[in-house]
Amino acid sequence: MMSEESPRRPLGRLLGAELFRLRASKGMRLIFAAFLLAAIVISIGNSVQVHNNLDMLSHMSQPGSSNLSLDQLDELADGKIEAGLADQAAQLYTSGQSVGWLIAGLIGIGLMGGEVSRGTSSITYLITPRRNAVVFSRVVTSLLIGLAMFSAATSVALMAGIWTMDSQGKAHYLTSGVALSAILSNLMGYLSWGIFGVGLGALLHRQRIAVAAFLLLYLTGRPLRDAVFAMMGDSSSVGWIREALVLFPSIAADQMSSGYANPGEPIMWTGTLVMAGYAFIFTLLGLWVVTRRDIA
Repeated sequence: MMSEESPRRPLGRLLGAELFRLRASKGMRLIFAAFLLAAIVISIGNSVQVHNNLDMLSHMSQPGSSNLSLDQLDELADGKIEAGLADQAAQLYTSGQSVGWLIAGLIGIGLMGGEVSRGTSSITYLITPRRNAVVFSRVVTSLLIGLAMFSAATSVALMAGIWTMDSQGKAHYLTSGVALSAILSNLMGYLSWGIFGVGLGALLHRQRIAVAAFLLLYLTGRPLRDAVFAMMGDSSSVGWIREALVLFPSIAADQMSSGYANPGEPIMWTGTLVMAGYAFIFTLLGLWVVTRRDIA
């Protein structure tokens, strides 16, 4: 019986210790408070923007409106406005995801690199020689943090979004495929970027270098894609480059969260699989590096 329980006890203790350390950290409380404040502000800003969009849409769709053109009447007949409402709802329900994903990744780096910068990693690995258990406990901690951040941000976004749709007399579209896909991909983003950060922090060892590399990867995806598209133009002979760009982490995340595919680009679930793959590979690489590195 002891041999069956002993592998589980260190992991449970490590996970409890990580969560206690985070709860006791003033810095973590400030980060979470700032994140929640940012989620509220962004949700309000998105609500105002969508409210104005719905006002304009309602005015366009009024019977006998002089602003309705033949093309707009065709759009109404084809249900494109209905689809547009679902897109607006999905945008509301995922407010603040870009900021949230960034913070989740930085927290993941801090879980691994924080001890190195404070010089306490040697004590941790002396107390717990099984380094794989330490890494795994921080991966699980990152998942729990990502889940908590997603829950907090989504709760705020849902309240703001439902109020906005109600104020316009529109359906909530919570059960629409577009909204559900957006919310699910939002959750995947929090989890995968957090694990990405843990792995990067393990690989690069020095927290400042890991943070710089993470910011470079996170912030340069869209400019890189736009630059490549501008150089390529409408050329179809290099369409494989458009598809290959999804292998870049932030481009994969952007594709995952878009809810739709642009012409010549992979579908959104391709981005989800790429981010899940990065999370898995970085976890294995981080584990491999930590178990073989000399800790001073």
